[in-house]
Amino acid sequence: MEALLQSWDLSELYSTFCGKLISHQERINLKDESQPNTCWQLMPVTSDCSKISDKFSDIDIDSLPVDFVNTNVEHPVGKELLLISNQKKIQLEASWISTLCEIIVYDCLKKNITLVNEDHEELASKIVELFPAECTQTFYVPPVKKKDSLSNMSLISKGKLVDKYRNTLVIIRNIKKFSECFNNTGESESISLNTGDNSALESKQWLMHHREELDVLLHWKSSFELRRSEVDSNKYSSVTDIFNDWPILKESICSVLINTDYDNVYKNKVINVNESWGNIFHLLKNISVDKIAKDYLPKLRLLDMSEKNVSPLSKYIIQLEIFIHLLSAVKPRRKGKNSKKETHTRNNNQEDALSAAIESVYMHVKVPGDVDTACEKKICQKAKTKSTIQPFLIVVGPNELDLQKVYVQVDNFRFETSTFIEGFDLLFKFYLMFKIAYPVESQNFCKFYSNTTVTEKLAQETIQEFQKLMSEISVTTLKKLKERIPIEYHDFMEDCFKLDVFENFDSKWRCMQQLKNSEFYFAPRQFKIGEIGDDKNINNSIKWTKKACYGQIISLRAVLKKFLELPNVFKTIMNFMQTESARIESQGDIYSSLFQGTLWKNISGAFQEKIVIPLYLYYDDFEIDNPLSTSAGIYKVGGLYCSIAALPPQFASTTANVFLPQLIHNSDYKEFGAERCFAEIKDELNYLTQFGITISINGESHRIYFVLIGILGDNLAVNSLFGFNESFISEYYCRFCKMPKVEAQKVVQENETLLRNKTNYESDLSNRSHGVKNKCVFNEINFFHNTCNWTIDIMHDLYLGICRYDMGKIIKHCILNKYFTLNQLNNRLKFFDHCEVDSGNKISTISDTHIQNEHLILTVAEMSCLIAYFGIIVGDLVPPDDPAWLLYTYLFDIISIVTSTIISDNEIIYLRELIRLHHQLYLQTFQGHLTAKFHLLVHYPTIIKIFGPPKFYSCSRFEAFHKISKAIRSRCKLPY
Repeated sequence: MEALLQSWDLSELYSTFCGKLISHQERINLKDESQPNTCWQLMPVTSDCSKISDKFSDIDIDSLPVDFVNTNVEHPVGKELLLISNQKKIQLEASWISTLCEIIVYDCLKKNITLVNEDHEELASKIVELFPAECTQTFYVPPVKKKDSLSNMSLISKGKLVDKYRNTLVIIRNIKKFSECFNNTGESESISLNTGDNSALESKQWLMHHREELDVLLHWKSSFELRRSEVDSNKYSSVTDIFNDWPILKESICSVLINTDYDNVYKNKVINVNESWGNIFHLLKNISVDKIAKDYLPKLRLLDMSEKNVSPLSKYIIQLEIFIHLLSAVKPRRKGKNSKKETHTRNNNQEDALSAAIESVYMHVKVPGDVDTACEKKICQKAKTKSTIQPFLIVVGPNELDLQKVYVQVDNFRFETSTFIEGFDLLFKFYLMFKIAYPVESQNFCKFYSNTTVTEKLAQETIQEFQKLMSEISVTTLKKLKERIPIEYHDFMEDCFKLDVFENFDSKWRCMQQLKNSEFYFAPRQFKIGEIGDDKNINNSIKWTKKACYGQIISLRAVLKKFLELPNVFKTIMNFMQTESARIESQGDIYSSLFQGTLWKNISGAFQEKIVIPLYLYYDDFEIDNPLSTSAGIYKVGGLYCSIAALPPQFASTTANVFLPQLIHNSDYKEFGAERCFAEIKDELNYLTQFGITISINGESHRIYFVLIGILGDNLAVNSLFGFNESFISEYYCRFCKMPKVEAQKVVQENETLLRNKTNYESDLSNRSHGVKNKCVFNEINFFHNTCNWTIDIMHDLYLGICRYDMGKIIKHCILNKYFTLNQLNNRLKFFDHCEVDSGNKISTISDTHIQNEHLILTVAEMSCLIAYFGIIVGDLVPPDDPAWLLYTYLFDIISIVTSTIISDNEIIYLRELIRLHHQLYLQTFQGHLTAKFHLLVHYPTIIKIFGPPKFYSCSRFEAFHKISKAIRSRCKLPY
């Protein structure tokens, strides 16, 4: 290049060429001596993409389905992105990655190129070559075949590039369907309506679970013939049956669907109900004017005078009443001897019949809040008379002349209509299309109330009452039997009836004796923690004295021995451990349990051929008395729970497989510290590790060793047990690394150089620095150290932490940008049709206080449900490129991975990138700082490699175990 410029006497431009670099094609043009003037034309910043062209000169980009570089150059944002590529250490921000993927995908679609997994993988690798600070897994994570999947299910590919491609295709398909739905010719409609049985059944199944409005109409049309055949065959005996079979009718789109079916059945019979209603009314009125009762003449005059104070809806209702009155008029009878009496009776009957006829068509409610009550009252009245309830109208207004709202009530579902004509039309068509005639079902319910816990007192009362009941029954039964059985058997029968099945359980002491004799009772052992000063009443005088503090411990070795000797328990555990351990060789890049983690590999190697089973410990405080009372905190207990980490997930998730080895008073823990309070359990665990226990299975003896692999709990509890700072606003609060608070509030990635290890921990412990306050008593247990046996908890970190802040800020952002209102969001949450799995986790109403505080207060189940369905609930209202919406998608993807039962190495890399992008976008969008739980999230990828999927060591199942202890109301000998 320098020689070429010198030959043209342009040496002074060499620095410009070196700084801006000229593409290969531009260099060819420069060499063309027939065009010497082109040199000066190309000189002013020839193109920013020339920096990239040389980089790709040695890459075979012809194999790609898209010209990667030129595609970005042609896009104004892509051109700027390419300028960053020279800065190899710069990582792309979240919005940049989204735009980059969008540019590539749109170019492929514009050229009608269909991308497959191999293309995505190739494009991802080229992106990383261009931007070395990125990783391939951000853009593409390969799929998992069914034969290689632990769940026996194939897993589709993931990544930002793949997601962008799929989402764009979905948008295109929806637009096409919309166009086809409203622009199809009659011929194409007939084709869609005459689909095969399989297609109709598939559409019916689709309508069970989906609510996309554009697709609903297509599938509704596709299933038309199937629906008509079911109606004609009298399949439905009630409206409930119809709604259960076609749940889409419960939605607001119901009227559109009913009209669609009506138009298909009566193609050439389009009726203008509004015009026909008026014509028919005036015709009937003129014919039957002499039959109109005196009571209705004032109402008729209101219609004729066009009274301004009468609402349009009220006029229609008056016309409806007159309609019913005229059509139900009774012919007069001849006069007889008792004509006056008969006339009076007949008039009363006629009035009752007329009133019943009107009520069967519509019901007037004065206040909207009374609609539900009025409907329930009507159902009860009909149930008493054993009459059926047809669909009917509900009109709402303070009086008959000022009616404002009209609804159609069908079974237990209510549809709002804008006008009376629309409501009456829907009512008529609903009845006509489904031939509705459903019976009133009995609504008598038997309710049973029971205590959450069966106390000793209640148990004894139950036994005594049952004994009395059996005694009374026995006397009557014995008397009848004696009448039919020979006398020589009477003594034997009396002895039999004297037997009492509760003879050994009629007192608390006898119950305990029976329990102890069964060998399934393990009495707690009291151990002394220390002594504290206390006041005591001695001879009516308050004196200062010493009070001993005790904890309660249950032999863990005895409990584990009895548990493992239960039928099939030991066999199930061993099979699970062998299966999971074998996956290391067959699928080394998959994590489905802790047995693929690096921690277990180190521990299992030390035991060689011995049988060793891992254990979890969990610690948390709970209040057994009213936490809002004046005595709050006094009756707070610290519970230490234990579970076997080698149980298959389906068994590990039940509280029946959680053991209670120790209880202490929370105030004793604060007074004496962890070393005094947990000394006993430390010795117990060391015994299990060094000597193990012997169990007998089918006559064979097995020596089983146990190792403490992890301590679970919320961040406060674990930091306290490990001897770290318990304040999360202190300078060093992280138990995984030594990053200062100021830095942790901004850093979006893990700094491996700051991770804690045994060496720097000992140094920090001796100096009481970097967040280390006290020695960790559990470090004295074999194969356990607080810098190696790391655990995390998705329940507290995500659902009760990050999700609360993220969703609070995201929803507030959307409201401020007027994408939706809080009332609109709450209405959508209220009427959202949850799937069967989440039917019990319905999201509660979000208050304005939560939004203003940017912090949602929801339960774990509710938050999980909100994250899962938020995109479906309001996704149509928020622009997909909005930064807050992008933040939600990152949060959704993060939770999807960390709650998976199987996580691959590629997904861990992808998770690391998602966390970086999430934190980065959070800081940019909301201009705040990262709290402690945000920082802990950056360590998740590392800990997953150590411990496996976080779902299997979540605290949620241990929290559920609190319910058993919280139900106890005793205030004496609290831990006991």
